[in-house]
Amino acid sequence: MTPEERRAHTRVPVNRPIIIKMPNDHTVFGTTSDLSLKGVGLFSQEPVPEGAQLEVHFEVEDNQDHRFHDYLFTGVVRHCIDTMEQAYHVGVELKETNEDYEQVFEHLISA
Repeated sequence: MTPEERRAHTRVPVNRPIIIKMPNDHTVFGTTSDLSLKGVGLFSQEPVPEGAQLEVHFEVEDNQDHRFHDYLFTGVVRHCIDTMEQAYHVGVELKETNEDYEQVFEHLISA
């Protein structure tokens, strides 16, 4: 069985800015590569330790009032791979998703 076949949730390609906050308050800026209902793939200019607990911040524009809203979700780093192109691909499994995340997910994949 391939890794794709083992995935419970489909990944959707999404290219958006993202902010990761580490437990020591270190902030990492990146760009999403894909989203699923239970995780986020992203590219970062610096490595993020596997197993690290972190906060993932998305900024999303509200279609109604055109204001930006910050959404925060917690997760754990499942992998961090050096792409050999001055970036790291980081896979984050979200600990808990809720209605807010589902709305953010739907908004980002439809943008």
